[in-house]
Amino acid sequence: MEIQIQENVPLAPYTYLNIGGLARFFVEAKKEKDILNALIWAKENDMPYYIIGAGSNILVADKGFAGLVIKISLHDISFGVNGMCINAGVPMALAAARSVAEGYIGFEWAMGVPGTVGGSVYGNAGCFGGEMKDVVKAVRVLEQQEEGFKKRIFTNEECKFGYRESFFKKHPEIIILSVDMQLKEGTPEEINTARLHMRSSAQARVQEQDIGVRTAGSTFKGIPITDSTEKRMYTYGPKWQRGENTCWVHESRRGMFGAGFFIEQSGLKGMRIGGVSVSEKHANFMVNTGTATAEDVVMLIAVIKERVHSMCGIMLEEEIRYVGF
Repeated sequence: MEIQIQENVPLAPYTYLNIGGLARFFVEAKKEKDILNALIWAKENDMPYYIIGAGSNILVADKGFAGLVIKISLHDISFGVNGMCINAGVPMALAAARSVAEGYIGFEWAMGVPGTVGGSVYGNAGCFGGEMKDVVKAVRVLEQQEEGFKKRIFTNEECKFGYRESFFKKHPEIIILSVDMQLKEGTPEEINTARLHMRSSAQARVQEQDIGVRTAGSTFKGIPITDSTEKRMYTYGPKWQRGENTCWVHESRRGMFGAGFFIEQSGLKGMRIGGVSVSEKHANFMVNTGTATAEDVVMLIAVIKERVHSMCGIMLEEEIRYVGF
């Protein structure tokens, strides 16, 4: 079989948080046939498998993963009429930059999203007013059928996108290979505006998020705007009403309140358990200070959920995914 399966590979270096134990088996898939061969190997050996991209938004258990971890490293990008086809392993920021460089608009918001295109489709990632559901035309996947693993194309509708949700999130056994994106060819003025948008998104990230440290991105999902949650927000007074909290400003465009606001108002910024702390910059981010374990993160998440529920009456739901627990 033309794949190199390694044993007992540390997973921490393959995650944004730099946390986690060993993968019993590990393979890096650089071609589609590598993925297929890895899946066949897992099936023949009755081995569970887990797919990772850049390793954002995941927390790997200290005990690791007792199966095969397949790292997707497919990096091709091609352009056609009204859009582009992107392999699942392409970083979102690179895809955004390439789209604008080729004269397309509509995907520049993705400059602010960590991780890969495949993972972003999986979780319908979004920021600064955009979401994957707005640009995905079709998704090419590999799935197990009665006669073996077969390729299939999902339309946007079949992806069943929701807030940080998709059909693929409910069916993690399906492997995303590539994504066709429907974009618009921009005029010179629109392209210039898109470039400015990307620049401002990058600047906003520097100002509002931790750069150059170990963090997985958003820990919790946003909270849907309802009469009840809106009343709770107003109890925090002028700061929210003036729109000074950036978590609220960006999430409100999708009908959501940013979880970071409630975490901050619960007095949890900077709180630390073991080697992990709540970011001083963005309260929905957790920072590995250098010695964090998965157990530290789990404990801090539990404390945050309990405190926010106690003080704000809000039950937070994790956006981060647990691997090997």
